[in-house]
Amino acid sequence: MDSSITGDGVTDDTAAIQRAIDAGGSVRLPEGVFVLTRPLALRPGSTITGVSPTASILRQTAPDADALSGTDVHTLRIENLTLEGPGTGSGTGLRLVREREPNTRYVTLQDLYIRRFGRDGVDVSNGIVSAFTRVVAENNGRHGFYLYGVPGGAAGTSVSLIACYGNTNDGTGIYLFNMAYCALNACASEGQRVNYLLQGCQGVSVVGCGAEFTAPGGDGFVVDGGFGNVLAACWNYENAGRAYVVTGGAFAITLAGIVENSPVAGATASLVVDEGCRAVSVVGPSYDSPLVLAPGSSTVINGGTRPVVGGSRQGNAALAELLSALDGLGLITDVSAP
Repeated sequence: MDSSITGDGVTDDTAAIQRAIDAGGSVRLPEGVFVLTRPLALRPGSTITGVSPTASILRQTAPDADALSGTDVHTLRIENLTLEGPGTGSGTGLRLVREREPNTRYVTLQDLYIRRFGRDGVDVSNGIVSAFTRVVAENNGRHGFYLYGVPGGAAGTSVSLIACYGNTNDGTGIYLFNMAYCALNACASEGQRVNYLLQGCQGVSVVGCGAEFTAPGGDGFVVDGGFGNVLAACWNYENAGRAYVVTGGAFAITLAGIVENSPVAGATASLVVDEGCRAVSVVGPSYDSPLVLAPGSSTVINGGTRPVVGGSRQGNAALAELLSALDGLGLITDVSAP
């Protein structure tokens, strides 16, 4: 490490850390708070490693500056750090863009906590063959994660998010635009107007992911356009608007084993499939709020609401015992009268 890097939370460490990045190789930051006043410019092959997200903090103090940024860079590893913004402005925690290169490739992000930037937590243009693991993007002014291909052009591909978390960002928690054959596994997103948004994506799988505490009137999971996307074993807790939405003419979308759990006041639908969408397959959903499906848009197999059994048991004790047992197993909802 450059001996002039202080990490004392007061001294401007921008120039010293930038010198270390420019020298190449790995930059290893010890425990401390490293004050920044402009973006740190990443180079191809840059590695920046801290002790842990709680111990090594890059604190950007300039409202309109990113913490880490790179143009036409590749083969990056950023891990064990917190990137902290000033809570205002237009800066982003990590911004990777492309001008001459066709993509942003071979990016590894691991054990990062990115918070309080005026714009996005993570912004990556045309990412390919990259993995983000245990990355938290919280309290940012727009999106937590924004991963995107070229509008009307080349998609980003082969990117995985594993155990990542978008929390109480002002826009969307996890937003993928024009991305193809990517995977979200065991992620969480909560407290946003939209927790997950796949827009114009192809072949993206969202598996074992959770949306919680949607902002009032908001959406948990949204598939907007695109084709061949899959949501499987996903969970929406305390839906306050629409738990799952398929819109924008999306085609060949599969929703398997999706769950709406404990909707709250303001919940209007468990699943909405809008007119113009086609070949939407819904397999084994579990829900409490209504399904709102445009005619001809969807096929529902083994719809998951419990049958409601009403009427009178007419004093039949055996029937009462049977209905009670079925209700206890979660197979029916017994509202029958004696």
